[in-house]
Amino acid sequence: MMSLIKKISLPLILALVIISVWSFTKPFNSNKGLIEYVDPFIGSGGHGHVFVGATVPFGGVQVGPTNFNKGWDWSSSYHHTDSIVKGFCHLNVSGTGMSDLGELTIMPATGELKYNAGNQDNHMSGYSSLYRKNTEINTVGYYKVDLERYDINVELTASERVGFHRYTYPNSDNSRVIIDLGEGSADRPTETYLKKIDDTTFEGYRFSSGWARDQREYFTLVISKPVKDFILYDGGNKHDTDELKGEFVKGFLEFETKKNEEIYVKMGVSTVSSKNALENLNAEIPHWDFDKVKLEAENKWNQELSKINIKTEDLKRKRVFYTAMYHTMIAPNLYQDVNGEYRGTDKVVYKDTTFTNYTLFSLWDTYRAAHPLYTITHPERVSDMVNSMLKIFDHQGKSERIKNFPYPRQYATLGRYFVWIFLILLPFGLVPEFDRIDETFANMFPRLGDHFVWLAVPFCTVVSWVFHTMEAIGENTENPFEGGPNDVPITDMSRGIEIDIRQLIDDTDIPAPYEWKNDIVM
Repeated sequence: MMSLIKKISLPLILALVIISVWSFTKPFNSNKGLIEYVDPFIGSGGHGHVFVGATVPFGGVQVGPTNFNKGWDWSSSYHHTDSIVKGFCHLNVSGTGMSDLGELTIMPATGELKYNAGNQDNHMSGYSSLYRKNTEINTVGYYKVDLERYDINVELTASERVGFHRYTYPNSDNSRVIIDLGEGSADRPTETYLKKIDDTTFEGYRFSSGWARDQREYFTLVISKPVKDFILYDGGNKHDTDELKGEFVKGFLEFETKKNEEIYVKMGVSTVSSKNALENLNAEIPHWDFDKVKLEAENKWNQELSKINIKTEDLKRKRVFYTAMYHTMIAPNLYQDVNGEYRGTDKVVYKDTTFTNYTLFSLWDTYRAAHPLYTITHPERVSDMVNSMLKIFDHQGKSERIKNFPYPRQYATLGRYFVWIFLILLPFGLVPEFDRIDETFANMFPRLGDHFVWLAVPFCTVVSWVFHTMEAIGENTENPFEGGPNDVPITDMSRGIEIDIRQLIDDTDIPAPYEWKNDIVM
């Protein structure tokens, strides 16, 4: 097994050395820094599926516009060809091959109250609005657009766990902010709840089923202006109460505005409780200074992007490179409250302040390139990512085959890419809990170990093909290529081949990540 890891890891490391040399200095001279080379709209058309909106590196919220979902290309809630916005949600996927999330949607509006979003064919039947591309701006950590229907200017920014909105309203006696818990992207709510705490504070949750079968999101929303009325609906049915539980609950926060009056909204998010969501909000954005939060988000992105310095006079190459680098840091996502709590895949709430928990790894999309890159640009996060995977393994149970590693979200992909993540990280000394490796590998795929332990490693790809065919998963041509190579180390572990990981680290002559230089000439 040791020779297998060396064969896999050393060529990878050699390739990385040849391609680039890295370090953690920050040699940029622009007034705005390297973020000026990032264009978040790249990848939002075609089949790109990338997130458009405001977030921070590996942040737990992704605040952005959401369109009506019209199929696969709206996986991230947005597509560049669209012109109808139904709101601004706080949780999104990015770059995935499946659609989900698009949750915790809010929308500013004026005029007659519409109790639903409408639809693609008749958005005017609901509260959705047209927008024009020439009013749409997306820079790192910031999004802006004008709602043509309402003459409202929308601006978004974010911290790690909080979405921050600034709305500039026209003069109106019937202005509002809509909280629509029925809306999502290709999922369906199973239970929603909304409660008024006082004239500026509202809390609730949204449970739903989609790509992941059981999602639970809690929030607390605070608005800068006291509301004069709070109206609740479940679907099309109005309820005269300050608290409502149902399947499609939505709330309307009513107030008056003068021309160009700015209204601010903050939404803290948690998978544990609304109480934790409020704690997240108060810890990260205890004020109403939107521009300060925007600047802080920009600085966070500049710090991460400056880990690689491209030496070229070609601005197009810089734009392509730094936009791609930006995309590698939209996910995985922070999945832990400021107090250390998070909800496991078994729905139990855990508290652990010894590491930072992450989710939405989408390993099928990231194990080949993104995770090897993280060993160099984010070594301080890699151990936490692996620990997050191990925690999910613990919470799911040892008899369950692990395919992907989000919190209870995706469970649909080919192969066991966690294996390759381990193989990549071992030579760098970035894998925590060494003593658990044998146990983890041996239990990830028990059926293979139990029934095919007598097969030699070279036949593992054939075994994978037969196994997946027997399971009737489909895509049987792809499964040998995707699943087979992952089964090799699992089969080895099932045969009782042990690895002295510490000796492997000692025998591998690799410079520490922080010693690498970062200048790349293009």
